[in-house]
Amino acid sequence: MDTMDAWQKVYKYTERAKLIGFDECHKIYIATDKHEADYFTENGWETFSGTPSEMADKLHEWYEASCGLRFISAVKFDKKTNSTKFTTLVPQS
Repeated sequence: MDTMDAWQKVYKYTERAKLIGFDECHKIYIATDKHEADYFTENGWETFSGTPSEMADKLHEWYEASCGLRFISAVKFDKKTNSTKFTTLVPQS
């Protein structure tokens, strides 16, 4: 996947993000619903919310500060299956 295409997807997902979460190592997630946002907040992840532009800037900051195994995925809770669905935006490198 082209890096520019990947970041375009990231920008698109920040438009509907509730917040973003970072494990302070390499896992970076965009929570697209309240269920997932609550998970990150309640489980000790570093989180950030703001405008889509502010979240995109923070994602870049976290990505650059991450180790080489970094990735960015969007997460959404699926009520039908009672599970989290992951969408890879910037694949692990």
